[in-house]
Amino acid sequence: DLHSFPTRRSSDLTSEASHWSIMGAAGVGLLDGDNTNRANSYKFNGLINVEYTINPAWGIYAEFLYNPYEGSSLYVNQNNADPTKQIVPGKDGLYNYKGVNREITLGVSVNALNLFYNCRHQKFQWYVNAGAGISLFDMTSHSLFPNNSFQNDQLNVVPTKSKTFTIPIGTTLEWNASSWLSVLANVQYRFHSADNYDASVIGRRNDGTVFAGLGLRWKINSSKDRSPKHYKTEVRSEERRVGKECRS
Repeated sequence: DLHSFPTRRSSDLTSEASHWSIMGAAGVGLLDGDNTNRANSYKFNGLINVEYTINPAWGIYAEFLYNPYEGSSLYVNQNNADPTKQIVPGKDGLYNYKGVNREITLGVSVNALNLFYNCRHQKFQWYVNAGAGISLFDMTSHSLFPNNSFQNDQLNVVPTKSKTFTIPIGTTLEWNASSWLSVLANVQYRFHSADNYDASVIGRRNDGTVFAGLGLRWKINSSKDRSPKHYKTEVRSEERRVGKECRS
């Protein structure tokens, strides 16, 4: 039949399609601390992500986030460099701080469109991502103290370096520009198990990090001459019990 379409079973893709991809993104990060976000500054952030796509709907990944941050906050002990002077919270005693946060996480990526629509064009992808890992942060300066350091801060009871647990939740929108390259936008919020990223422990809640950026994904070993190309650009076959297959 000249009008028939060739079909491919999902089981045929196992030994042919490529699974691995590398993603890099650059954008802005913002510390979501105890004070209003107006007191914090947007800083350049970057991340790199290596993913193994199990099938057209599911993938697992490892991710590294480089997250410098800065802002202003109340001093943790409600005292400034002069321990005899009391600070009025919200009025004076605000200090500027800087820090660097590095996070390593493992996560799961779900292609929401392929999860609910078995057969569709693969030009655009929408992913929902969630993971868990470790955050390594270092408070690098504090404006109230000599040399912008904590060395002479005898009142500070908050560690300036710490390891905490982090849970990133986010979403990625990708456009497949070619068989091996896609352009993407990534937005995520990272929960932390500590409240002292801004050297303040006011007790309302733990601190978080917001990231938003643009990037590229390289689909390894995928080319226009390879068929099928990559699991990220393959259609997902319907369940066998339905008795149908996606058409090329």
